[in-house]
Amino acid sequence: MSQVKVFIDTDMGLDVDDAVALTLAAYSQELEILGISTVIGDTSATARRVMELLEMIMGAPLKFPVAPGSPEPLQRSRDTFWDSYGDRQVLPGKPHGRPSPLPGEDLLLKVVNANPGEVVVVGIGPLTNLAKAFTKDPGVARKIKGLILMGGVFGEGDPSLPQVEYNIGSDPEAAEIVLSAGCDTLLIPLDVTTKVQLTKGQLQQLRTSNNPAGDVLSRMAELWWGLLEIQSSPMHDPLAVAAAVRPEFLKVRRGRVEVVCEGDLAGKAMFYPQADAPVGIAVDVDGKAFFEFLLGRICA
Repeated sequence: MSQVKVFIDTDMGLDVDDAVALTLAAYSQELEILGISTVIGDTSATARRVMELLEMIMGAPLKFPVAPGSPEPLQRSRDTFWDSYGDRQVLPGKPHGRPSPLPGEDLLLKVVNANPGEVVVVGIGPLTNLAKAFTKDPGVARKIKGLILMGGVFGEGDPSLPQVEYNIGSDPEAAEIVLSAGCDTLLIPLDVTTKVQLTKGQLQQLRTSNNPAGDVLSRMAELWWGLLEIQSSPMHDPLAVAAAVRPEFLKVRRGRVEVVCEGDLAGKAMFYPQADAPVGIAVDVDGKAFFEFLLGRICA
């Protein structure tokens, strides 16, 4: 079976969706993970937690490096939220192996340049590492097979959705660099990811599964739900990973995306339909098929 080579950039914290996404990637034989970078906040601690989670699933040592990336956005004055609940983490961050000595953007460059035209980059956090890589080596964008990004919000008239989504809003300048680089890009916004909510019943499926990460994922979700006083979690980032395996889950519309970088709406993504644009925006999802895929992989 021919595998899709992937590089994943993540801001995994106590919110369970990054951890579920990484677990899904680990359990998808269609994917070959070549590297992972972490972004925003204490990226070294995040890298250790990522490694511990994946060592539990895949065994130690991991066959790919995990590199701490940028702890701050390109413009350090940006007021960026970081999931700082480290003292409540289910994973203590003590893996068997060590994170890569390379900065996250340098690991990305190394992986893509060693595999030109073969790597799909999955960005499930603020886009700082990707923007730094593109700025350091402008030619690397042409060597990436494709980008799958969780980010943005385009819904009009839906009061439940914010005007600015977290990943894009945390580093608008980085998002503008990445989304204007000309890569074949799939952008999955809040409009779609909020349609796939992990429920209590599905959480119970994870808890009782044979997957060694099931209990950890369940406890992470319960802690996060307790902090936010919520009863479900949108599977933002798992949907991005799933798209690398089963893009048919998504209905996509092509267009140009611009990011507002100044003023009160800094971080707002603007969509302009354009049939020949390199960016595809997910506009709908087959939620039933997605959850069958997700839970089938993790709970098998």
